[in-house]
Amino acid sequence: MIRFLVTFILWSMSMVFAVGQEVKHYPSRVGYPTYWGQRYTQFVALGVESTDIVMMGDDFMDRGIWNEFFGNEYIKNRGIAGDVISAMDYRLDDVLKGRPSHIYIYIGKRDIKIGVSPESAAHSVQDIISRIHDKSRRTRVSVISILPEKNTSDELLSKYMAYNESMKNASLAGDYTYIDILPALTGDDKRLKEEFTYNSGTTLNGRGYYAVCKALEPYICKSNMVAEGIKEDYKLAGFIKERNSIIEYLPTRSDDILMIGNSITNIGEWAEFIPYAHLRNRGISSDMTSGVLERLPHMLEVSPRAVFLMIGINDLGAGKDKDYVANNILKIVAEIKRLSPRTAIYVESILPVNPTFTVFKTHIDQSTSIKYVNAILEKEASRAGYTYINLHRSMCDRDGYLSSKYTNDGLHLCWEGYRLWREILTSYIPR
Repeated sequence: MIRFLVTFILWSMSMVFAVGQEVKHYPSRVGYPTYWGQRYTQFVALGVESTDIVMMGDDFMDRGIWNEFFGNEYIKNRGIAGDVISAMDYRLDDVLKGRPSHIYIYIGKRDIKIGVSPESAAHSVQDIISRIHDKSRRTRVSVISILPEKNTSDELLSKYMAYNESMKNASLAGDYTYIDILPALTGDDKRLKEEFTYNSGTTLNGRGYYAVCKALEPYICKSNMVAEGIKEDYKLAGFIKERNSIIEYLPTRSDDILMIGNSITNIGEWAEFIPYAHLRNRGISSDMTSGVLERLPHMLEVSPRAVFLMIGINDLGAGKDKDYVANNILKIVAEIKRLSPRTAIYVESILPVNPTFTVFKTHIDQSTSIKYVNAILEKEASRAGYTYINLHRSMCDRDGYLSSKYTNDGLHLCWEGYRLWREILTSYIPR
């Protein structure tokens, strides 16, 4: 753990100098530090433009597929799950360099949960808004009310409401627009309605985001989400069930290219990586081969132009036999061909891992099994009718592990890893 912390601190310091920012304290108290770094490095590299609408905040923003929700390529997701106000403030300068047309903010919930007073949280967000106006007078700002969970305690509920009231009152001065989405998503008890969430009731399902987008229509544009025929009886659970329910509400088109996979795919902002190609992110963190097989029929209801598939590391990490994993990936290919025979199929190798890190131990010890599965996928490509893309070889260091320049946890990718992945894929993406 000590080695990991030292590595992360050195990496984060290098990022400060690499992007030309003034030296300042790296943000603390974020929920998931390595994930925060993976998203942040992407955002620095991608930047924003003056025509962009930027969605900034925590889990609420991160989990939304906003450009598809509203059918607007200028909407850019800059949310990071686990974010706190100070961390959002830290990365604000990178957004303001592009002087975007509008910034929507949803932040403060995690701060209040860890003990920050509602008044202090509201004051900090108002300071951020002032800084936005100081650096980019053309940028409009809207603040979205924070939502209570389904099972929020009375004490926490009162704090959330106090924060929302402070932000609403301060908006009357005209510096920003306050958007109250609570009437559309909460019941008489002021808590999130059960229909808009699963399990713990802390995050939104597809029905919840559909309601959010309907509430945001007067402020952004008409929602592009499809409400008809949503299937709720998948054999899925947890985050997989939740994100799949969101994908269920998205329209499908014949010129789409689907990026299907697990968290390594899910974390990437694919529509921005290769903007000309209509890439649609259909990755789901923690997904396995069985989950992909379960959710394929809906994704292929309208035959997409192509599918890029990377899956299997979570199966191996969960103890699944390597032959089972390889065979299930081949089953996925066969199912794609059956459901959508005109769709071009690209199977990407499982990426290397790096066992010198200290997290995801059951995953990062799978180097031998990964190579075994990849060898089968490469061998079967011609017979099974897909194109095999060997990303594994390109991302390895001298020891055959995922190079530390591409990762901060030994499993997932930071920007440099996605940059290389994008570079390799451009020669395969059909135009």
